[in-house]
Amino acid sequence: MLIRLSRVSSRVPKSPSRLYSLKAMQGMTDEERNAAARAKWSANTVEVEDRFANRFQSTKPPAAPPAAPPPAAPTAPPTALPADPLTKQNPDAHNKNAASKTSTTKIAVAQLCSTASKASNLVTIFKLAASASSNNCSMLFLPEVATLLPPKGTTIDNAEPIPPPPSSPPFESTTLQTLSEIAKRNSLHISVGSMHESGAVDADTDEPRVWNTSLVIDDKGDLIGKYRKVHLFSIDTEMTKLSEASTTVGGTSLSPSIPTPLGPLGLAICYDLRFPYLSTSLRHSKNSSCLIYPSAFTVETGLRDWEVLLRSRAIENQCWVVAAAQVGRHDNGRKSYGHSLVVNPLGQVLLDMGGYTSMEEEDVDDSFKNIVKYVDVDLDLVRRVREEVLQVERHQVDLEVNLTK
Repeated sequence: MLIRLSRVSSRVPKSPSRLYSLKAMQGMTDEERNAAARAKWSANTVEVEDRFANRFQSTKPPAAPPAAPPPAAPTAPPTALPADPLTKQNPDAHNKNAASKTSTTKIAVAQLCSTASKASNLVTIFKLAASASSNNCSMLFLPEVATLLPPKGTTIDNAEPIPPPPSSPPFESTTLQTLSEIAKRNSLHISVGSMHESGAVDADTDEPRVWNTSLVIDDKGDLIGKYRKVHLFSIDTEMTKLSEASTTVGGTSLSPSIPTPLGPLGLAICYDLRFPYLSTSLRHSKNSSCLIYPSAFTVETGLRDWEVLLRSRAIENQCWVVAAAQVGRHDNGRKSYGHSLVVNPLGQVLLDMGGYTSMEEEDVDDSFKNIVKYVDVDLDLVRRVREEVLQVERHQVDLEVNLTK
């Protein structure tokens, strides 16, 4: 027995307790040491066999569990783990194909300095759309007159025909056809802030005019929405003199809300922003959850009115507001304010893309021009805000608006 213990002990590091026992056995008679060894063996058998087995990776299980667990933390039981770790944080939360599951979608807002060249503007839009698609955006928003800001005296000649929606390609308008191909190629819905539509005439003179028309194209390239700007802009100050009515005829009706990844979309353009009854009708009669105001605001009016009006439209209608804008000095010498904004239904500005900060600036930095930025949109926020403040129940007037003369 002593020989067996000696062999095992020689292969196992001696613990402090074992060293103490060996020293205590010195000076004993052979008979006393044998008795002590037999008693000690019984107590240490489990420890020795366990260490021996671990050292040589024996498959033999220990005779009994250790008296105390090792100091290392034990593995957590399965019930301590999340039932489904993937649903705790979805890495694909902003993918446009996962929007319905996460109640979130990512949109892209383009801020342009459009030129007098349709080809150049469409190349810019193509690049920005590709960037939006590669960033998993579901929709791209363009500003007013995104495809062409024509030189003075050429507006009517550059206008193109636009069919009523829903319409599918091919389109007679080369510009619309190109935009359709861009949308389809990048699997994007595109809000074409506006382009000039041919076929209008002046009611008094029968001279040719244009409509300033906003379009929505879906991710298959089909035209699904169209709105002709109702309120035509004019300004006559020492700094700025403009009259949109010299080339353009106003529309006479609102568009129905357009189904988009962002929800039902209410269409308006630039100067329409100043007329609250229009946005009220879009919100209540047309059931819009997002209002758009693609614009080419002048610097003078932008500095004074732009942000406060957009935030007001968002708060009073409990809607998302997306306002893609022109920025910088254009080929015809006109300057646009910039500051494309995205505002949530609480009136909070989630995106401001920069632009002019004073009337004295001759131009703005190129970093503000022909760029695209992204915003994650909480699709459920409109419902939550409207449930908190029940504005619908407080309205005491007929919301239908007669826009005809």
